[in-house]
Amino acid sequence: MIVYFGFLRTDAVIYLDNGGTERITLLVNGAEKLAVSPGQVDSFSCRAGALHIIAKRGNRVVFDQMKTIAVELHGRRNYLLNPEATNRYRTIEVQYGISFPDFQAYSDREDKARLVAEGLNLVPATDWIDVDPDHVLEPAPKEVVGKFSSSRKVLKRVPKADADYILTTLASWDKQGRYLLEREASDAREKEYPKVEQAAERIQKATSEQGQ
Repeated sequence: MIVYFGFLRTDAVIYLDNGGTERITLLVNGAEKLAVSPGQVDSFSCRAGALHIIAKRGNRVVFDQMKTIAVELHGRRNYLLNPEATNRYRTIEVQYGISFPDFQAYSDREDKARLVAEGLNLVPATDWIDVDPDHVLEPAPKEVVGKFSSSRKVLKRVPKADADYILTTLASWDKQGRYLLEREASDAREKEYPKVEQAAERIQKATSEQGQ
């Protein structure tokens, strides 16, 4: 007798991170899936296909979108719902086995500040996050099975104020251009370099304290 367990397969896990002050109720295709208290995270597994996802804080709808979940041939894909973009995140690549140091050279203070900030891998502020991490808001395993080396991508919360400062400051630099003609503007940007590096340092410390 052949027993088919295909109906047990799941293609994705959707996490809901409640960064607000009220309970969130999550409905998928009209059925309630989760009820998440403030400051908590919960998840559910699903098959590939179209999902109508609605999140409510009390009676107020804070997310209402159709999402198409693709078929995953290897493993499951992880998504994160961050209603009203209340929290901020970064991804960290945890290396196992043989790894090589990453040497980066910079040409000036702005280049250094950019390298430090970009090395955080901050996720843009949004309510639906699809960066396909291996682990969502939990530490990476202490060890994994592999021949010589492997890695795992971990999604972690970061301090919102520091993340927003870095993201808006880098966007402002990009808009202004690499070099400024007005001396006053150039002096203002010079003062931002150490602030970006200090914010990055606080983010690195905060995520390190969450566990690797």
